[in-house]
Amino acid sequence: MIAFIRGVNGYGTTHHNLSRLLAVTQMFTNDLINVFELYDKDKVVFFESLKQAYFTVRYKEGYKVDIAIVKALYTTVGHLVEVAENVYTKHLLTENL
Repeated sequence: MIAFIRGVNGYGTTHHNLSRLLAVTQMFTNDLINVFELYDKDKVVFFESLKQAYFTVRYKEGYKVDIAIVKALYTTVGHLVEVAENVYTKHLLTENL
């Protein structure tokens, strides 16, 4: 998300808070936040797990996460990358008009 934000608007953020980064992406698209389906309370658990893992893995050696969560998020994160690439490509096309 940091690379996406920088690519679309040149904003060089040093924040690593996934909720904040996702909110920044909403300035120019809702496509990324929609990937996480945060309107579905069952899916919120996965996003919260991703946030916790992203934070904890940097500070705690030997961090373990439930394999079921990893499998569920694997597809979601892959979709996030795909959507981000598509939105960025559209941005490049419209920026040059």
